[in-house]
Amino acid sequence: MANVIDSIQSECELKFSIQDLQHAKDIISRIYERGFTQELEHRELDFVPDTEDYLCRKAQLLLRFRGIYGKDNDILLTLKIKKSRDGVKIDDEIQTLFSEEKRRYEILERINQYLVENGIPQIPEDIYDYDDLEQLKKYIRTLGFVGNRALIE
Repeated sequence: MANVIDSIQSECELKFSIQDLQHAKDIISRIYERGFTQELEHRELDFVPDTEDYLCRKAQLLLRFRGIYGKDNDILLTLKIKKSRDGVKIDDEIQTLFSEEKRRYEILERINQYLVENGIPQIPEDIYDYDDLEQLKKYIRTLGFVGNRALIE
């Protein structure tokens, strides 16, 4: 169980309002000037489902399936547990890549604990049989996640 608890990460995001392309380039330049680097480039597609009654949202949970497309394709399963401290949004995250065969079942068990505690349907282990996000989306809907909170590319 220690591995599962070690898998919870805290996340703090910085978000910028972008007015135009030049403004975006200026922000990116400032980020690089401060020493941040880009390790790799890939495309991400986020599917954020919820139940018909939006039970995840009501429980301050965000369930996300992220298709990652680049040198190696994969799917990242994430459960965000929303919190805030001193007015700053800080989320705890439990996540695993579908390709992480050693840890993915432990992580799914932990995610399902949060879901069940909040009256939300569990995610079965056979989700890992999917390597295509479009097919996975169809399957997730059959599990009762018919609400669509977001689809972001």
